[in-house]
Amino acid sequence: MEQARLAELVASKVCHDFMGPMTALVRGLELLKESDVAQREGEALSLLEQGVHKAQAKLDFYRHALGGALGSDGDLKLSAGRAAADSVYETFKAKLVWANNDISMPRAALRVVLNILMIANECLAKGGTVTLEAEAGEVRVIAAGEKARLRQEISDGLRGQFSEDGFQSLYIQPFLTALLARQAGVDLSAREAPERIELVLKSPLFKA
Repeated sequence: MEQARLAELVASKVCHDFMGPMTALVRGLELLKESDVAQREGEALSLLEQGVHKAQAKLDFYRHALGGALGSDGDLKLSAGRAAADSVYETFKAKLVWANNDISMPRAALRVVLNILMIANECLAKGGTVTLEAEAGEVRVIAAGEKARLRQEISDGLRGQFSEDGFQSLYIQPFLTALLARQAGVDLSAREAPERIELVLKSPLFKA
């Protein structure tokens, strides 16, 4: 894929994720402008609070998963990404559980883990639980819940496969994650069972 096309799809995906929070903010402001403010103020403030929280959480998460918020290129603890992941999961239906040893890894590998956490949520349209487990050499992200599903677009993307024909930017993150994984020396795989998706990351750079 050409770099310009990749950048276009990633930008489209990020913009899509921010549309919901921004819509809540706009609607909250509209309610405050209406004449019967006393009755609508509570609803308006709730929408504003919800929109601000979601926007802030997603912005912080993308700064960690795609940007430079993780800092230096040296090894980091897995827990360095926990606050951003916990915060963004508060805006999802799924619950995030950290059942891990706090292993260390290079910054580039930690970015891959964070992106996988976001992809795991995409597998749980009806909510559920996303559990992160880690040990030396391996990180497992397990998405479990009603109608858990590994969409073909996600499966293809994690294998580095991409088709321009009818492709939706919503599914660019798995492809980008596969690209980041190759650059970071991380092997990705996915296993699917009834109401359970297991996303596995392996690398000798994951150290206890």
